[in-house]
Amino acid sequence: MIPRPDRSFGASSSLPPPPPDATAPWGRFSAHRAATGRGSVPRRPDLPPRRSRLVIAFFTSLVLLVVATVSFFVVREIRDHGEYAFLDRQDGVPLAWDPCTPIRYVVNEALAPEGTGEDLSEAIARLEEASGLDFVDAGRVDWTVEEYLGSGAAIRAADGGVTWAPVLIGWEDSASFRDEPNAYGGANVLPGTGAWRDRYVGGFVVMNADQSLPAGFDSDGSWGPAFQHELGHLVGLDHVESRREVMAPAHFPPWPTDYGEGDRRGLARLGRIACHEGTPPPPVPFAGEAPLSDPVPVR
Repeated sequence: MIPRPDRSFGASSSLPPPPPDATAPWGRFSAHRAATGRGSVPRRPDLPPRRSRLVIAFFTSLVLLVVATVSFFVVREIRDHGEYAFLDRQDGVPLAWDPCTPIRYVVNEALAPEGTGEDLSEAIARLEEASGLDFVDAGRVDWTVEEYLGSGAAIRAADGGVTWAPVLIGWEDSASFRDEPNAYGGANVLPGTGAWRDRYVGGFVVMNADQSLPAGFDSDGSWGPAFQHELGHLVGLDHVESRREVMAPAHFPPWPTDYGEGDRRGLARLGRIACHEGTPPPPVPFAGEAPLSDPVPVR
């Protein structure tokens, strides 16, 4: 048993170190407890006091409750209002086409499976309805996507000048895709200058002509929603995880057969971007071997 300190030491005097206590299961008392003689039951030094443990447990439970509550509302928000994402942002604003300028597009039908032209037209109409963007069919071409990109996405205008090419939509065989997915779409970005924001001024949608997809929009994995997905990329939407949206990567069925609530909310935002004043400048300097030929007018 540890002896009580002798009163002759005084309050300010140093105490000799207490001897080890063989009866203490967790080691020996602290010098402070030996000096004051408070209590006779040793405390385990590596455990916080009971009150501290209760406080820690309370705050841990509170944090877990907050996380669970936030997760619940996030899941409900996705379920009730859908999920969407954008490919690019600038100063917090989604990168988009000028909603006050029609988006001209051309089609290369050389490898188009039978009936897909109608599905493409319907997909564009649904995109216009959801976004408010205006698409204009500028004709038919024989361009490939390699020629399109190699030309700097430019065409020779009727007045002899160079201007931005319309969006190219077409089909290519499986050999052209290699390790790529069965379809892809993208847009050309024109960097902003001064007060002008960056914006999309061109782009392409390329589908794998060798895919065996059903026509229409009424069945899983049909041509219609496949067009909607790639056209969504064209105007600025990115992939999402929710399987309720057309913009979810098409890895596993079931696939949606039309734009979901989140898709529509994202498209509506892209269609409400402030309009740009004036017209975009032509590609300068010209970055291709030669401008593309003029599109053939729609028959």
